[in-house]
Amino acid sequence: MTSMYCEREPETVRATGRGSCSPDLLHHIEHCPACTEARHIAQLLLPDAALLQSTLNLPQATRVWEKARSRAQTSALERASCVQAVLKAAGFVYAAIFVIWSIRTFPILKHYSNLPVVSGEAASTSIAAAVFAASCIVSGLWYMLRKDKRENTLTHSGLG
Repeated sequence: MTSMYCEREPETVRATGRGSCSPDLLHHIEHCPACTEARHIAQLLLPDAALLQSTLNLPQATRVWEKARSRAQTSALERASCVQAVLKAAGFVYAAIFVIWSIRTFPILKHYSNLPVVSGEAASTSIAAAVFAASCIVSGLWYMLRKDKRENTLTHSGLG
């Protein structure tokens, strides 16, 4: 089967759907086999199109966009609250460890007149505490960035 094509086929189909053709288009349809066939097929499909149009209730585009925007905002809030909870828990753990470390490292003096001198052991413990704090912060940020990257990958691949 060879396919015929005319650049006025879409115009012919639209005019058939509307039920009105210009005299110029009617003259063209009479002399063009591709447009004659397109008009015939469009006339055959009109009852089905009318039935679908009456039964199909599509939402407005603005409503679809609003729903998509709402879902995106909800997803962003869920991500933010999850990261916030993880960082909050890490902060409480760090604070508890810091309090225990402080009580152990800096003994309370009787007269509170002089601050204790930081010894080599206290300095190394302070560095360890700073490294632990940095690792908590980095792990929280890594979790957040990893989740964003995974969701962007899903969105770009059409799975999200």
